[in-house]
Amino acid sequence: MEENAYYIFDRGYNDFAQLYRIQTIGACFVIRAKNNVKYRVLSWKEECLKGSYRIRLSSLRFIKSSKVYPEKLRRVVFRDEETGVIYTYLTNDLEASGHW
Repeated sequence: MEENAYYIFDRGYNDFAQLYRIQTIGACFVIRAKNNVKYRVLSWKEECLKGSYRIRLSSLRFIKSSKVYPEKLRRVVFRDEETGVIYTYLTNDLEASGHW
């Protein structure tokens, strides 16, 4: 793993200990969240983007996984208004602009 890199995983990847390892080396990750993930929202903000997407930014802490991943994460929710499909992503990049 490399510092300052971005790692992208699909929702089948749910190893929060490994994700925390990525965090501790100074890299970022984005994963597509599973539907059954339990978390506590610490803050919330909604932004509208150009086109047919909405973004919800949440700082959150996982309930069961907080021992192996004790840091906050950002939850980003996109809703494609054309198809109605909702995509939920989790990232440790809390500083990135919502307009990526």
